[in-house]
Amino acid sequence: MNTKGHLTPKVFVSLVNSYYDTNPDFVKDIERLGCTVSLRLENEAITQEALLEQCRDSDVFVANAKPVTKEMMETSPNLKLIAVFGAGYNQIDIKYAKERGITVTTARGGSAIAVAELAFSLMLALARKTVLDDSMMRKDKWLSPIGVELYQKTLGVIGLGVIGKEVLRIGKNGFSMDVLVFDPFLDPTDITELGGSQVDLDYLLAESDFVSVHVPLSEKTKHLISTEQLNKMKSSAFLVDLSRGGIIDEAALIKALRENKVAGAGLDVHSSEPVSTESPSPYKDLSNVILTSHAGAGSEEAVRRIGRIILENIEDTLEGMSPRHNVIV
Repeated sequence: MNTKGHLTPKVFVSLVNSYYDTNPDFVKDIERLGCTVSLRLENEAITQEALLEQCRDSDVFVANAKPVTKEMMETSPNLKLIAVFGAGYNQIDIKYAKERGITVTTARGGSAIAVAELAFSLMLALARKTVLDDSMMRKDKWLSPIGVELYQKTLGVIGLGVIGKEVLRIGKNGFSMDVLVFDPFLDPTDITELGGSQVDLDYLLAESDFVSVHVPLSEKTKHLISTEQLNKMKSSAFLVDLSRGGIIDEAALIKALRENKVAGAGLDVHSSEPVSTESPSPYKDLSNVILTSHAGAGSEEAVRRIGRIILENIEDTLEGMSPRHNVIV
C-alpha cells in the first residue's frame, strides 16, 4: 500500500453514536486497511483543544455533521481525504481544502432510499394526523381524526438529485401522484422520462399538495423558501424538509404555521443542531409540526451502504488513486 507520510496511516473518525452502534465493524474495517483509527462519538463532550489534538497528524478525516474547519485541517500536514459520512458537505471548509489539495468526498446515494422513505413517513403522518392521534390515545382520548390521502395528489419535489429522484419514484409508483419538479440544472426531458414535470418554483408551490425539499445548503439556496414562497402555497398543503436547516426561513415558517397559511410541516433538519434543553426547538409548541432528529440516513441498510462507500474511497486514496465515489474537490 502506497501511504506517503506515515508508515501507518491515521484516520480520524467523527460519528453519530447511533451510526457507530449500528455498524461497529466500520472502524474495524478501516483498521483492516492498515490504519490506526482515532474515534470521536458525537455525544462525547470535547474541548476545541482536545479535538484538535485528537485529529492531529491524520491522513484521512471521516466527517459527520460537525464542522471541519481550517484549523482542524492545519493540524494534519499529510491530510489527503475528507470523507463525509452523508450527502451534505456545507460543514466543510471547502475553499481551504481546495487550496491545500485535500480531496473531499461524500457518500451521496448511500442514504437515498432511507431519506426518501422518511420523507413519505412524515407526509403520511401529517396527512393522517398520526402523531396527534397517538398523543390523544395515550391520554385515553378517542379522537378518530379525519385526514387526507396521498393517493393521486400533487407532489412537488424541490431538487432532483439522487434522493429527489427516489422521492419522485415512490410518489409516482407508490401513490399515483402527479409529480412537479423544480430543478433548473436538469434537462426537462430527463425529468419527463422519470415521470415528473419540470416547472418553476412558484408554480410548484402554488399547485402542490405536498412539497418535499432536497437541495444542498449554499448561498443561493439559503432561505429558498421564505414568506413570499410560503404565501404561494395552498393552506391545505404540507411541507417536508430533509435537506439542511437554513433552506427554509425558520421564522417565516413558524409564522405561516401559526397563521395556518400551510397545513403542516415535517422537519428532519434544523437551523441549530442538535436541539437540547439549552437550545430547544422553536417549533416544539406547534401542534401542526412533526420533528425528527436529522434521522434521514438512519436505517441499518443506509449506514452500511455509506460505510462501504467511505471504505472504498479511503482505500483508493491510500493507494494513491482518485476516490471512486462522489468527489467534490
